[in-house]
Amino acid sequence: LRDMQITVSACSNNPPIITGPTDTCVVVGDTLNLNYNAFDPDGNSVSFTVTGGPIFAPTSPASFQTSGASSSVNGLFKWIPGCLNI
Repeated sequence: LRDMQITVSACSNNPPIITGPTDTCVVVGDTLNLNYNAFDPDGNSVSFTVTGGPIFAPTSPASFQTSGASSSVNGLFKWIPGCLNI
């Protein structure tokens, strides 16, 4: 049993702007390269992390690499799915 309270209050901070593909299709054996960018209009630090099935797949796992400055970060998701990943 858990009890939690979340208080949301007004502030002047703007959320980061994230750009990149929102939907895609990949065929077994093809290379999937998805580029993303996160930019904070207020200059705050942003970071990318990923999790999920493709990252932890026992065969043909995906990779995710980041680069950039603290308020603008690029991420590259790369995956070559095999038959066992489908």
